[in-house]
Amino acid sequence: MRPAAVCCAVLIGTLVLPVVEASPLGAPAGKTAADSKPKRVVEAPLTAQERALHALNRLSFGPRPEDVQRVEAMGVDRWIELQLHPEKIDDGGLQTMLKDLPATELSESQLIEKFPPNPMLREMAKNNVALPRDPVEHAIYANQISYLKAEDKAKQVTATQSNAAAKNMTAGQVMQSGQTMQSGQMQSGQTVTAVAAPAAKPDEMTPAELSSLQTEKAGLLEMPPAQRFQALLSLPPGEPRRLTQKMKQPEKVALVAGFTPEQQEVTIALVDTNRVVAGETMEQKLITDIYSERQLQEVMTDFWLNHFNVYVRKSGIAPWEIATYERDVIRPHAFGRFEDLLRAVATSPAMMVYLDNAESIGPDSKAGQRPVGKPGAPANKAAQRGLNENYARELMELHTLGVNGGYTQKDVTEVAKVFTGWGVFPPKDGGDFSYYERRHEPGDKHVLGKTVQDNGQQEGFEVLHMLATSPATAHFISRKLAIRFVSDDPSPALVDRMAKSYLSHHGDIREVLLTMFKSPEFWSRANYRAKVKTPLEYVVSSVRATDAEAIHPQGLIAALNQMGMPLYGMQPPTGYSESTDAWVSSSELLMRMNFALALTANKLPGIHCDLPALIGTDAAGPANTETDRTDEARLERVLLHGGVAERTHETVLTEMQKLPEQEQAAAQFAAQAKADAQADPLGGGMLIRKNKPAAKAVNLNVAVVGATETSVAAGLLLGSPDFQRR
Repeated sequence: MRPAAVCCAVLIGTLVLPVVEASPLGAPAGKTAADSKPKRVVEAPLTAQERALHALNRLSFGPRPEDVQRVEAMGVDRWIELQLHPEKIDDGGLQTMLKDLPATELSESQLIEKFPPNPMLREMAKNNVALPRDPVEHAIYANQISYLKAEDKAKQVTATQSNAAAKNMTAGQVMQSGQTMQSGQMQSGQTVTAVAAPAAKPDEMTPAELSSLQTEKAGLLEMPPAQRFQALLSLPPGEPRRLTQKMKQPEKVALVAGFTPEQQEVTIALVDTNRVVAGETMEQKLITDIYSERQLQEVMTDFWLNHFNVYVRKSGIAPWEIATYERDVIRPHAFGRFEDLLRAVATSPAMMVYLDNAESIGPDSKAGQRPVGKPGAPANKAAQRGLNENYARELMELHTLGVNGGYTQKDVTEVAKVFTGWGVFPPKDGGDFSYYERRHEPGDKHVLGKTVQDNGQQEGFEVLHMLATSPATAHFISRKLAIRFVSDDPSPALVDRMAKSYLSHHGDIREVLLTMFKSPEFWSRANYRAKVKTPLEYVVSSVRATDAEAIHPQGLIAALNQMGMPLYGMQPPTGYSESTDAWVSSSELLMRMNFALALTANKLPGIHCDLPALIGTDAAGPANTETDRTDEARLERVLLHGGVAERTHETVLTEMQKLPEQEQAAAQFAAQAKADAQADPLGGGMLIRKNKPAAKAVNLNVAVVGATETSVAAGLLLGSPDFQRR
């Protein structure tokens, strides 16, 4: 059995069991005739502390150690009112942290210009377009084109070797085990597999080259920051990647020591522009989720990001489009009118490219009807693409009406015609949303029993209004919100009240949320700690609960990849599931347990957890000397704020003695997270780590310190059902 599997099985065994309600107090001593009749069980209302904890678990990414006390003192209703109006909450601390990620403040066109994507660079190289004159941009462009050419050359060499090997290998060389030859021919049904000799890797060097590179590296690291930065820009194209690939982690940190955040970004971009754009986009999301005081805004931003899902690996330009999607499209409309949010999403390059609407051409449009040309001439690519129904279908099925919303396949086709012409400019022109009149399908369309008159781009806005104001949309959005905030199977009465609020307030999301937060269903004890956290909620809430410092969030990004919920990584447009069933398999829960052990033992790359300070604080309330005699008891109070099941308590006490086993589990998880972060640019694997004060200089690799009984206890509590439910 894998490390920690036994304790995981004990602790998570109850995670999928139904919540057992407490028996009502004051039961009669004797039976009566009425005892045989069904009784209405009156559940005890939540206490003041439970109300505060419930609000924090549902309206935030989980409480920090001092939050329950603070919200209880402020008043839960007052706290909710503030969270619904984030502009009234000071979030200056978060903004200061995000200054380390200056690329996240750029527009899409600025990102494309400063950190060019590969499709644009390939086009430039193909057409011999002159590189920018600015020395910084020139160096970035020249290096990226050099890498692309080297990769293309390596692919050509590999293909050539494979073809040659397939032609020249003898029958004996290609025969697989157990195969025989008859008359020089393979027997019928047998498979031949030719294996070419491996091509030389682009980063392989001779000893002389390696020695020269080591000398160059040592010289760079001895330079003062300004001179070192200029030296990096002056390296021959392709050299920065070769240089940094041979650096150990401390040398990579030393390479950017003293650099400004902008200079650090440039250094990373000299190696891979993807690592700047995708990496910083994911970093800012996690930093914001962890540290923002405007927690409900971030929960709602995440909700809408999942509702209007886009996929970061859709195309070579997708990370650049997604980089501004959350900031400029989703977050500003998180509490506003749903129709405004729907319009913003519909005109976003990220959605137009993800659901292929940018490729949709009206069959009878000018672009679709342009003559193909003379024999032998290039074909009309626009006409070949034709009408694409992907966005139209998901707009109705997933974004608005729902799968049972009353639309037909004919409606899908008509809506697809409405949105022909909606697309994006090419990357070289900024990649922003654009409307191409020549691609738009002319004529009236008929959608949901109504006629949409021929009116160009305005047809799309008319259909968006029609969908946003539909009762089916009101019900679909209300139920989805209730699933996120109340229960996996919300009561129809609650959903109906929320839908009524949606329609009477013209799709005002804030009003719908208010209706839900004031409902008895939301505050029902049956729904208290009854929803299982998604991996994102679990990871962020663990960091918040332990008051850990996410010095470098790449370790968390890699952890989410391992748990099956990579950021912006859901390929189908459905988004990630909110239901318990999607996240409670034994392997997934074991992964969470090992993550928690790695986090609390300070083995997770770039994350620092100070448990002695945590259990020594009175942030979660004054210590009770009668009950807080051990570190484990204090951790229960700080991490879980009471309510720990006896089974959890006993299991933790038993398992915290097994240090070697738990330490091995934590180390294995952390090592894999480190490897994943370094290997995958789109997984947040930044090559160079940001500078931090020496006091915060925890290990960026897997920590070598051993686990302690306290760290194991904390990890097991975070992995328990009591913590995994919200």
